[in-house]
Amino acid sequence: MMARGAARLDVFDPGFARTRRGARTACATLLSGLTLAVATSVLGVAEPLRITLFGAGACFLGALLVTDAHRSDRAHTFGWASVVSAVAIVVTVELSRIAVWAAVAFLVLQMFLSYALRPWSPRAGNLAVIAALITFLAGAWHITSDHIG
Repeated sequence: MMARGAARLDVFDPGFARTRRGARTACATLLSGLTLAVATSVLGVAEPLRITLFGAGACFLGALLVTDAHRSDRAHTFGWASVVSAVAIVVTVELSRIAVWAAVAFLVLQMFLSYALRPWSPRAGNLAVIAALITFLAGAWHITSDHIG
């Protein structure tokens, strides 16, 4: 019975590539959430659950969207994704303070760039998608300037 199940997995998931990637994504999301839970607890943050869920969700989306074949390329993309995410959060918060339509226009620009940049560079396209998702989450969760950190 076990051999038949393993043979079936070999057909649908050669080398357990999808299983490994799924486990890595789940572990990274869980670790991100736990790290943020501890950090918000130590720092005495007013809304720890909101921040923890935002960070875990951002980690999950990033892990799904960073699809580089080589480990070193994934590391570079994750590094750029953290920079892009930080910029997206700060710009979204500042634009939301000025006018909601400006933050929406910023989101639409990022959505356009996610398609326009992909033929030029898959990494740039993925980073634009990550920025758009982070912008959407920051706007939907009403992140304010005092919650950016």
